[in-house]
Amino acid sequence: MRQTPSDWRELQEAVAAVLRDAGFVAEVEKAMPNVRGSSELDVYAEQSVQRHLVRLACECKHWKSAVPQAVVQTFRSVLLDTGIDAGYVVSSAGFQSGAFATAAHTNVRLVTWEEFLEIFAPGGQPLAAGLRASAEVVGGTIAFQAPGGGAFPWMAAPTISNGHVRRSKDGTLEAFVAITASIPAMQALNDQVGFKGIDLRSTQQCLSTDPTQPTCLSGTVEFNTPDGMQGIHPVTGEKTMYPACHCKLDISAFAVLQGSRMTGRWEARTLFNGQQLPVPITGTFALHLL
Repeated sequence: MRQTPSDWRELQEAVAAVLRDAGFVAEVEKAMPNVRGSSELDVYAEQSVQRHLVRLACECKHWKSAVPQAVVQTFRSVLLDTGIDAGYVVSSAGFQSGAFATAAHTNVRLVTWEEFLEIFAPGGQPLAAGLRASAEVVGGTIAFQAPGGGAFPWMAAPTISNGHVRRSKDGTLEAFVAITASIPAMQALNDQVGFKGIDLRSTQQCLSTDPTQPTCLSGTVEFNTPDGMQGIHPVTGEKTMYPACHCKLDISAFAVLQGSRMTGRWEARTLFNGQQLPVPITGTFALHLL
């Protein structure tokens, strides 16, 4: 099953086989009804988790050339029309740069065959009870509980757009959550300062399913803000103008996995130009894994 497929049909069958082995019910060349009639999917898979039906679609491209942007745009529209949770474009020859730009901040993942195996058939012990493979984040929410109602101005009521939970080379856990601002202007600022999300790591080897003993993860995020950035003071909640500064967040999170839903709380020790805020910024999070 782990051998590189030799043609497009073998790629479709191999993708379906991997998903079946990961606990999904998978079909090849599935006709899926949508708002405009129907769409044919190379691979369709579903799995019931905690009475929620998780649905995936895969577009398999065994081409000699890199997959272009247009393929991703069409596939993204199919997912939207059919209401499928997430989709994977599996390519034997990689992707053009425009394809990655089109897939950013959507429920489409662009992967090679090897990357697909890393997600759904990585080998080794499970990440958690009932979770056999590396987990992809479908999306979720994040909430701030800062004193005075303040919030980091570059986030602005953020959502978790995607991400992953995987096993690192040393056997411990690593997680990444991509954070998207709900306000376009704030998202543009995210892009300007280079803030894409949060990387977290744990010394533990499995995600806890016991709320009394949650998994502890930690990480650091650093970036530079531009001069004259407008925002809300994270402590007082007042509108303010920020000078250019270096920002560093030391984050600790405590997470529990319940079915396909990972929830928890987090705390950030925040420094601006080396000066620590007098109180930590705290919050909660919830995200759905595949």
